[in-house]
Amino acid sequence: MKEVLKQAIQPHIDASNQDVVFKDPVSIKAEIMFFLPRPSCHFRRGRSRSMMNLNDKKPRSHIGKPDLDNLLKFVLDAMEGVVYQNDSHITSITTTKSYDSIGACNGRILINLTEMQTNCQDHYDDHEVIVIDD
Repeated sequence: MKEVLKQAIQPHIDASNQDVVFKDPVSIKAEIMFFLPRPSCHFRRGRSRSMMNLNDKKPRSHIGKPDLDNLLKFVLDAMEGVVYQNDSHITSITTTKSYDSIGACNGRILINLTEMQTNCQDHYDDHEVIVIDD
């Protein structure tokens, strides 16, 4: 299954004019959003699978299986060797899991990876930092 995801990622890298592959050991921030497919019961009866036919009372949040940590580990491992050398270079992660509400609601994954500053002070220059000492 990881090979299928790697094959799905590769065309996006090949088609991009940007250097999206992190070749050097760098600190990477990952933002990954999982939009899981909606079951048929989320749509009005006799209608096609589309956002316009969603039943208003169906949830947006996906609180069942698969677990978010398992989805995340799967995607990070699948990108290893394709997008970055090793998933140990991921130093910051923001991730969410919900039902898909776009198009036919069949599910998708949005991934945003950015190189982080290696100097700790640079990372906090634009933020207020509170230091608590004993």
